[in-house]
Amino acid sequence: MAIYLTAHAWTQFDIGLVLTAGGLVALAGQMPGGVLVDAVRSARLLGGLAVAAICLSALAMAIWPIFPVVLASRVLHASASCVIGPIVAAISLGLVGHAALGARLGRNARFASIGNGVAAAGMGLCGLLVSNQAVFFLTALLVAPALVALVRIRPHDITALEPDVIEHMNGDHREAMNLYATKLLGADGADWRCTGCDPGGMDLRAGARTLRLDFPERVTSGAELRKMLVRLAAEARARA
Repeated sequence: MAIYLTAHAWTQFDIGLVLTAGGLVALAGQMPGGVLVDAVRSARLLGGLAVAAICLSALAMAIWPIFPVVLASRVLHASASCVIGPIVAAISLGLVGHAALGARLGRNARFASIGNGVAAAGMGLCGLLVSNQAVFFLTALLVAPALVALVRIRPHDITALEPDVIEHMNGDHREAMNLYATKLLGADGADWRCTGCDPGGMDLRAGARTLRLDFPERVTSGAELRKMLVRLAAEARARA
């Protein structure tokens, strides 16, 4: 970017200012980005918006390399980048559950490293053979595969139903929560509540105490989850 802006007669001060602004936004936005991902109902939708924002920022810098536009683009790009990592982690959790999350995050890191290397090589070649401006158009173009990947994730493959499940279980099935905790997990009776649910199990909390109820097998839809919870409640009552 510094080379591109220098070619457009930018001063070193202005270049440093926009780069610093983007870096500060990226640093300050890490925690709010994670909170936002936890709060939204659709990680796929938020991911699509973040990727589209990165595409828009790249196009804006390529077409209008003037200070206000570049500064706004850098801030937009940095803000979108703050939610990409948490979104990938949230979708991965929804796809594989807690038990396989470590392996999936490791695989994500491998592919991210490979992708970064291939993208850097492609952008360098593009800048060498075409122009510095073409690098930004290539960046915008690379958004397409990411959007295709997001679209191909089926809604029931991720924890899209988690907020509704938590609300339903805590509102209508508090007895079942206590049965899961006391009969299946060996905990003392308390005001156990559901705090999370994914294909691999359910998280329970009572005050400062937390428990993990692992499902015997993964569930991938609301119907399968309902059957699993009924099955586990029956097992817990049988042990009463």
